[in-house]
Amino acid sequence: MKVSLLTSIGSAACTAVTGPFQMVAGTLTAVGEATAVRTRTHAYRPPGTLRARTREQHHHPARADDTPVFLVPGYLSHHAIWDTLLHRLHLSGFRNVVCLHYSPFKMDIPAIASVIATEVREAMRHSGSRGVHLVGYSLGGLAVRYAVQRLGLDDKVLGAVTIATPHRGSLLAHLGVGPAVRQLQYNSPLLSALPDIDAKQPVRWCLIGSQRDAVVPLSSATAGRHISSCCIPDRGHLRIVKSPHMADVVVEYLSSITGLDTHAEDVRPRPLAGDAGRG
Repeated sequence: MKVSLLTSIGSAACTAVTGPFQMVAGTLTAVGEATAVRTRTHAYRPPGTLRARTREQHHHPARADDTPVFLVPGYLSHHAIWDTLLHRLHLSGFRNVVCLHYSPFKMDIPAIASVIATEVREAMRHSGSRGVHLVGYSLGGLAVRYAVQRLGLDDKVLGAVTIATPHRGSLLAHLGVGPAVRQLQYNSPLLSALPDIDAKQPVRWCLIGSQRDAVVPLSSATAGRHISSCCIPDRGHLRIVKSPHMADVVVEYLSSITGLDTHAEDVRPRPLAGDAGRG
């Protein structure tokens, strides 16, 4: 069975976004040999100098889910941060996973979000899916939030997961370089203008943070302990995204959403196990 990054949509997306203040630029290579993934580049490149990779898997998960899953990394993150999550997604049957990569030195959060919105609509058009899942790490989580709340993806996104994302800003944002990092500062105009994440909205949010994160405090990562937030214990900012516990939480959450009518009145984000609300 194949795990395809754009096989079902025939084109692709990958900009260079990478984990707040993790100064590791890194070149794009194959993602995770540990997951037996093969990589190839599609010719299609949308605006924003996106690059796409398609991965093929040779294992056979118990079930298949073709809902597109977009992974948006943080500031200067290396693509390998997704290895653990990619493996868990595959084992759970998610076979249409798209990794986006962008340049934080050239693009601000609205520009990154615009790329996400374009790729989501393209993925839905080609795959026939009724929606997509978005997973964003750190700065990438704010781009996901902006795309949902400002660019009209609220009726297209089934589940949105943010990992160590500074929803309320980060005191260390001033150490970064580029237009996006200025928007990560406490009380930045962009953050102040975003509406609160409302549990009654059709998009089901899961906000993941850690009490050991010195870059993005737990209160910021969970937007003030949002109803569906989860604390991953004993993981700092750079390690949380590689955590098997974190990967299990994300996969469990997305799996619980798949097949549900997210517009039904009785559907609400449900709290996850794992020290939710602990600070």
